[in-house]
Amino acid sequence: MKAEAFHQLLSDPIRLRALMLLATHRSLCVCEIQEAIDVAQPKISRHLRRLREGGVIVGERKAQWVHYRLADELPEWCQAVIDHTHQAVKGDPAFVEDEQRLKAMGGRPAPMCGSGS
Repeated sequence: MKAEAFHQLLSDPIRLRALMLLATHRSLCVCEIQEAIDVAQPKISRHLRRLREGGVIVGERKAQWVHYRLADELPEWCQAVIDHTHQAVKGDPAFVEDEQRLKAMGGRPAPMCGSGS
């Protein structure tokens, strides 16, 4: 992975927030990420697709929903950037609000996801 491409993926606030949620929770349904970041589903899906196409995350389809997680094949330096960024944003209001919205989401993953757990 080229450094420039990786940093371009992280340069968008929505993609960065989604990535930080995944760094915290390991795996989330698209509906959980959507709820946490508070953006429309098509918009969050577009950003998640960019991260997936860039090799940063992977998705697993369950019914009509996709559950995302960080890619196992990330170069060590990329994982280090994600880890350091994750530590740096923990107190940032936008990231704190994302976590609060996610925690307030009832029945995670929500029944609408079809995962049933």
